[in-house]
Amino acid sequence: MVVATDRNVLALVPGSGTSTRPRTLEDLEPPEWRAAFAAALNGERDLSTSGPLVRTAEGGRVLVSAYPIVDAQGTVVGAVGLRTQPLAVAGESSWTRLATLVVATGFALLELLVVAAIPATVVSVVASVLLTRRMTRQVQELESATEAIVQGDLGRRVPVVARDELGRLAERFNVLTVALERLETQRKRFFANIAHDLRTPLAVIRAQAEVLAQDPAGQAAPVRPGLERIIDEVEVLGRLVDDLFTLARLDERGLPLSLQPLEVRPLITAVLDAMRPLARRAGHIALAIEVAPHCPPVRADPLRLRQVLVNLLHNALRHTPEGGAIQVTAHPEGDAVLFRVRDTGCGLPASLREDVFTRYHRTSDPASGAGLGLAVARQLVEAQGGQIWIDSVPGEGTVVSFALPAATVADAALASTGECSS
Repeated sequence: MVVATDRNVLALVPGSGTSTRPRTLEDLEPPEWRAAFAAALNGERDLSTSGPLVRTAEGGRVLVSAYPIVDAQGTVVGAVGLRTQPLAVAGESSWTRLATLVVATGFALLELLVVAAIPATVVSVVASVLLTRRMTRQVQELESATEAIVQGDLGRRVPVVARDELGRLAERFNVLTVALERLETQRKRFFANIAHDLRTPLAVIRAQAEVLAQDPAGQAAPVRPGLERIIDEVEVLGRLVDDLFTLARLDERGLPLSLQPLEVRPLITAVLDAMRPLARRAGHIALAIEVAPHCPPVRADPLRLRQVLVNLLHNALRHTPEGGAIQVTAHPEGDAVLFRVRDTGCGLPASLREDVFTRYHRTSDPASGAGLGLAVARQLVEAQGGQIWIDSVPGEGTVVSFALPAATVADAALASTGECSS
């Protein structure tokens, strides 16, 4: 039988010898059983107080006892009791000893269960919860660090909190990230050095080729097409070197920016005028400009904004067929100026639109460049506080859009004083 602390009977095993089902502690018979339960509810645990055999009204004898039930904090929440069947025997010696032995053994086992098994279970459950929580936290840290490295944060490390399997995994993970960071640093330094070392000889080659191509005596006429081809290829190499150098400085956060108010139409017009000879040689591709009548000045670095437009136009020229068209537009959009470079090329599938801004990404198109132009454009736009994205319909063309902050009155005031921000 189980009795709660409010003295109500919660459970009764059938065949316990009671004629009617008791509802409260006061309904229990014999009175000695009530006393045993009362003692147990008060926290008494000594089995020696179970009491002697109690004579029933029918002349038999029963043995009664009770034991407290406690929770994990040691608070008594109830009591469990036992009452034997009446022993109707003339001589009570052997039966009494047998009944006493059975009951004492049962309560000893009950005490072992309550005192040892239940606390051990509680401890094991708590330990399992703590261990699981720690393992889950370590796995989450590994997952977070892996995602950070995928995003380019090679300085991320995972704390080693234990010398178990997960701890050893964290150690190896950190060793791997250190090696990756070292290789990435060496790669950036290599490209920066290459870009720096190639700039001077390329400039010399281009200058000499232009001098020969413009020979007023006409002696260079037979080789002028070859010289023009040399100039074009040197220009391609020069852009590649500039992109490598720009990326290296962006990685090192050493690219100076002179942010100032810029009139949009003159800037775009100058870029398109410089690109028209290349567009003509690429297949008589038409270049057009459309700027909103009241387009505000944009807050940007003139050199870097020009570099963004040049890179986007070169990308469009590579993918626009002969006789196609490229249009550059600009109009206000909220607090920003929205630029668009639209071509009539082959377009891109949706699965490749985000990848085109990844460094060194090249499509299967033979006209693809080194995979740096759009990556540089994206980083330059973001460095100037803007955003860039691409929309494309396969077979119809591609539109690369980017938004930069419009210049404010404060920017104009700074520009009038000759100051600029970076």
